[in-house]
Formats: sequence, structure tokens, C-alpha cells
Amino acid sequence: MDFRAMLMGLSFALMWSNGFTSARIAVAHASPLAMLSLCFLISGLIAVGIAYTLDKTLA
Repeated sequence: MDFRAMLMGLSFALMWSNGFTSARIAVAHASPLAMLSLCFLISGLIAVGIAYTLDKTLA
């Protein structure tokens, strides 16, 4: 299996699972839309950083 594909799959699984657990805890202190937006914004920035890094190292 390609290392790049494995890393992206593991990163996606980590981001996906983190979104629900953190939102469930944080929704007691803020609105659900605000917390999910923040969580997915952070996850998206991490994904862009990983993709940028992989593109620079493997290209």
C-alpha cells in the first residue's frame, strides 16, 4: 500500500472521530453550530497542511 494513501486515510479517520467527541463535550458550553464549525475548521487546516507537506516531499 502507498504510504501517502495510508497517511491520508489515518488522518481522515482521526479528524472524523475527533469531530464528534469534542462536539459532544463542548456543546454544553457553546452553540452546536459554532463548536462544529470550529472543529471542522481546525480539521480542515490540518488536512491542508498534511496535503501541502506530502505534495512537497513526494513531488
